[in-house]
Amino acid sequence: MLHCLLFLCIILWDCPTSTSTLLAPEPDENSLISYKPYFSKKLFNYTIHKDRDVMFSCNVKQLGSFNVGWVKADSKAIQAIGQHVITHNPRVSVSGDFNTTFNLHIASVTQEDVGQYMCQINTNPMIYQSSWLTVQVPPDFDVIGTTGDLTTREHEDTARFTCRAHGIPAPSIQWKREGGMRIRARMGTNNRMVDQVDGENLIIHRVRREDMGAYLCIANNEVPPAVSKRIYLYVQFPPSIIDGSTLLGSSTGKDVTLKCIVESYPTAFIVWTHHDRVLHNDGHTYLIEETPISMYTIVSRLTIKNYQDKHSGSYKCKGENSLGKIDSSFRVYTTEVPLPKYEIIKTPREREEKPEKQVKEQILERVKTTVKQEVQNTIEIVEQLNKEWTEKKTNVAPTGILGFNSAASQIQTSYLVVLFVFISFYF
Repeated sequence: MLHCLLFLCIILWDCPTSTSTLLAPEPDENSLISYKPYFSKKLFNYTIHKDRDVMFSCNVKQLGSFNVGWVKADSKAIQAIGQHVITHNPRVSVSGDFNTTFNLHIASVTQEDVGQYMCQINTNPMIYQSSWLTVQVPPDFDVIGTTGDLTTREHEDTARFTCRAHGIPAPSIQWKREGGMRIRARMGTNNRMVDQVDGENLIIHRVRREDMGAYLCIANNEVPPAVSKRIYLYVQFPPSIIDGSTLLGSSTGKDVTLKCIVESYPTAFIVWTHHDRVLHNDGHTYLIEETPISMYTIVSRLTIKNYQDKHSGSYKCKGENSLGKIDSSFRVYTTEVPLPKYEIIKTPREREEKPEKQVKEQILERVKTTVKQEVQNTIEIVEQLNKEWTEKKTNVAPTGILGFNSAASQIQTSYLVVLFVFISFYF
């Protein structure tokens, strides 16, 4: 009996292709059709994210003996009649009082659920309402259409990246460089440094070592979550060494460190030599450490422990990969140990204050110097006068000479007396 009813329903509910809503006229109390059913509310269109639930609600009045059914218009598949679910889709269910309210539920919607849904009443002619379901799908990458990691040769190759993604609505594509670094991208006929590139394609002409690194393809259509794909660009080139200090002097007993910065890809094998003898990291005499600072740069350090004269001479840092090799020379020499210099530093007060004894000695020395100078001057004057008197050959020459000598002796004695009195008084 149920199968016959379903067959009859399918015949009677041939779904129209129009998206319009066919409503019964509003009932009129004086009209002959006042007891026919009608829709009391309109259906709404829904836009929903994938994997979420949706509910269509159909409200009718004066249903009487008529039935309400749900049909998916594009496939003409009956979803439910009244309180009975017809479809075999386990995600579809119904609810309501099944007299004035008929709800159709679809759980965890997918792209297959997109389309027009109709609430029908099997009157003659049939009346119905329709609602559109749009399912938004977050972006996902097209694995086949998206470029993988690239390996190129420096100054020779052009890197071409392609990134494709699908989703509803269609996602937009942006390229960024990991770590916030800028992209040297082809813009028209020129290369420019930019923060991001829009579009599926990213082109870098004549790649350089600075272009090496991770590039992010970001797909976004405002339906969370946005997705990103990391694509690496590898740039191959032979080793090169960045110039640094190549002449170092050290006194014996100290540690000496030589630094060698090597750029290469693939990564270079680095060795240190002393007078062409390969050095090993023995931890006692020599300590060798390597520190990578980028995808293509390594800092190698050679530390000579407890440096002695025998460690002086020529050292070499050598780097080699499959594309070439290079070396850089260093020279280490022994320097003399400077003797320490000591200086007595006095405070400002100490510099201003002088010992009492030192002050007296300075005054006495000045007085002695002054008296001695004056006595010497007096003697010279007397000698000059005696000389002049002798030349005149007068009769009083002896007396004069003796007089002058006596005068000089008295003057000298006077100065000595003055000096004695001064010293006695002061000290």
